[in-house]
Amino acid sequence: MRAGRAARRLAAGLIVVMAVSLLGAFLLDRLPGGSDGAWGADPTVSAEDRGQARAAAEREAGWALRYGRWLARVARLDLGTSRVTGEPVASMIGARLPATLELMAAAILLALPAAVGIGAAAASRRGGALDRTLSAAAVALLSVPTFWLALLLISLFAVRLGWLPAGGRESAAGDGGLLDHIAHLLLPAVALAAACAARWSLIARASFADVLAGEAWRAAHAKGLAREALWWRHAALPALPPVITVAAMEGSALLGGALVTETVFGWPGIGRLFHEGLGRRDDPRLMGILVLTAVLIVAANLAADLLHGWLDPRVRDGRAG
Repeated sequence: MRAGRAARRLAAGLIVVMAVSLLGAFLLDRLPGGSDGAWGADPTVSAEDRGQARAAAEREAGWALRYGRWLARVARLDLGTSRVTGEPVASMIGARLPATLELMAAAILLALPAAVGIGAAAASRRGGALDRTLSAAAVALLSVPTFWLALLLISLFAVRLGWLPAGGRESAAGDGGLLDHIAHLLLPAVALAAACAARWSLIARASFADVLAGEAWRAAHAKGLAREALWWRHAALPALPPVITVAAMEGSALLGGALVTETVFGWPGIGRLFHEGLGRRDDPRLMGILVLTAVLIVAANLAADLLHGWLDPRVRDGRAG
C-alpha cells in the first residue's frame, strides 16, 4: 500500500472513530435512567449517594458539553472513571480485553480454515449435490441466532453429555491448566465462529469458482502439474485474498457476536463488561468500550487492506483497487 493511500485510510479512520463517539454520546444521553440509572437497582447505594450523583449530572448539564469534556480527557488518554465501581475505565477494559481478543482469535482460527475448505469443496463440485448441500447448510447456519446456537451447544455438550463446561474462563479452583482453559474456550469459540464460517464459506465458494473457471486455471491444469501444487499455486493463492480481506474486515461482526456469546457463556470479556455497564447506565464505561470497538474495527479494516495488497500483486503494484 502506498504511503498516501495509508495516510488517507488513517484519516478516514479517525473521522469514523470521532463520528462513532459523537453518535454514542448523543444516544446514551437519550437513554432512560439518567444519573440514577448509573446505579441500576443496587440496594446498597444510599439515598445520599444517589443525590450526589444527580447533583453531579446536573452540574454537567448538556450532552454536548459533557462530550467535549470527555473528548478532552480522551486526548490525554484518560477514559474517565466508572460511575458504578469508581475504577478507571481504562483499567476495567484492560483487564477484560485479553479475554475478548482470545475468544475472537479462537473463533477466527476455527472459522477461516473451515470456510476455505468448505468453499473449495463446493466450488470444485459446482452445481452438483455437494455444492448445493454445503451452500444450503451455510445459508441455514446464517439464519440461526448466535444466542440460540450458544444455548443449544450448552444444552447438548455441557448439560446432556457433560463433555465441556457451560461457562466461565476457567474452573472455580483456577488450577485446571491449559486443557481446562481450552475446554472452557471451545463452546463460546464455536458459537462465535459458526456464523462467520458460514458467511466466509459462501465468499470462498464464489472466489474459488471464479478461479476454477478462468483461463489461468485451465492452462495450469493442462500442464499436468501435481495436484497439490496445482491447487495451492493456481487455485488457493488467487482465491484466498477476497476471503481473508472480508475476514479481516469483519471485526464488527465478531465484536457484536462476542457481546452475545460472552453474556451467554459468562466469558469475562469486554462484551460482558459492556452488557453489565448498559444495565446500570455506566456511561463512561460504555463510551470507553464503544470508542475502543471503533478503533479495533478501523484497525481491522486497515489490516485487511494491507493483507489484500500483500496477497494480490495487482493491488500492491497499484494496478487494481
